[in-house]
Amino acid sequence: MRPSYQASAGRLAVAGVEALQMRLRLLAACTTILVPGLKVAKSGTKEQIIGRNADYEIVVSNTGDTPLNNVVVTDTAPAENTIVSTSGGSVSGNKATWTVSLQPGEKKNFTVKLASKTAGNYCNKVTAAAGGLSDETPDSGTLRVG
Repeated sequence: MRPSYQASAGRLAVAGVEALQMRLRLLAACTTILVPGLKVAKSGTKEQIIGRNADYEIVVSNTGDTPLNNVVVTDTAPAENTIVSTSGGSVSGNKATWTVSLQPGEKKNFTVKLASKTAGNYCNKVTAAAGGLSDETPDSGTLRVG
């Protein structure tokens, strides 16, 4: 009789260990690491005649895997230029600003029209910022007016 008792005790011990392992798995804390990402680009007119509009497109992208809220996109025109219009942005002086939210992988496009009454070469940078993230275009929108 004793051998069957030991076999039963062994099965109980194994069952106890399996139950403990299952409880530990249920109590384990799992963490998903998300990587935020933000990118901005600007393209458009490279040369223009004085008094005519130069058209630009700004694209802001969420390159990460987490939503981005309150993304602020800012395009500041050189002092010699005037912002004629934007698509949905607010304009204050020579600064156009858009505030948007972006889901992972999402892109949003904006347009801005500039005009100049003074000949010359003009450069500006567009910036995008959300939380601790930021990106800017390297001297985008170089406009040669003449």
